[in-house]
Amino acid sequence: MNRKPIRLASAVVLVALVATVLAFAGAGQAHAAAYKANIGYGDPLKVGGATFKLTQYYDGSSYVYKITRTKSAKTKVLAMKAGATFVTNGKYLFYSSVSSKTNKYAMSYQTIYRLDIKTGGKKKIAAGYGFEARACSGKYLYCGGGGYNYEPSEGLKLYAVNVKTKKKTYMRDGAGKVVYSNGKVLVTTNTGDAGNLPIHIFNANGKGKKKVADALTATIKGKRIYYCKISDSYSLSFKVYSCNFKCKDRKSVTGWLSDYPSSYFV
Repeated sequence: MNRKPIRLASAVVLVALVATVLAFAGAGQAHAAAYKANIGYGDPLKVGGATFKLTQYYDGSSYVYKITRTKSAKTKVLAMKAGATFVTNGKYLFYSSVSSKTNKYAMSYQTIYRLDIKTGGKKKIAAGYGFEARACSGKYLYCGGGGYNYEPSEGLKLYAVNVKTKKKTYMRDGAGKVVYSNGKVLVTTNTGDAGNLPIHIFNANGKGKKKVADALTATIKGKRIYYCKISDSYSLSFKVYSCNFKCKDRKSVTGWLSDYPSSYFV
């Protein structure tokens, strides 16, 4: 008579236990912060309840940066003599360490490290003239330096670097903005001039290059690419389009606008 209720009670406990385990697993996934990048001077970056900040200073021979992390009103210096970009998810920080060695374009030789913020342990990922981190998927870091003729104003020679093996996969020259989202990498072109320039999308491993369009800028929202074209340098009109990751199903998102549509490309 008592056996069935006992089995039922055991089943209820088991289901509750499984539900609890799944709930904790789901909570862990929900709180895993995505990587964010601070490019150039940028505003302080907030990730995982902490604020990361770049502060420029003169080290006696050149202007370099200090990277700090502030959490619960406590500030910790993570790196000195760093380059002007970093990428972090709150657990790891990818940044470039600036050396005194320079090339004929006065571009410094920089080494990119992955810093474990909790332990302070560092791992060398890549190095080269002007090397800096731009985005990260977790498995791959998107970084590079030099660009066309190693001119700093002409974008990066961009690579996807496997963080574990350090194997580099060349992606393209002249890279400007780099966005990783939903398993894809979006790369715009930087030549120092504003205009409709080639924009490409890649797989996370840096392969499978596809041209999205010639446009001023672009980003990824969900499963679609949004890109902005400029009419010409005189009328300065802007129009936003979108397409899928296969660079098909193109749609006009806005008409021609007199103001730059910054809300789409924050």
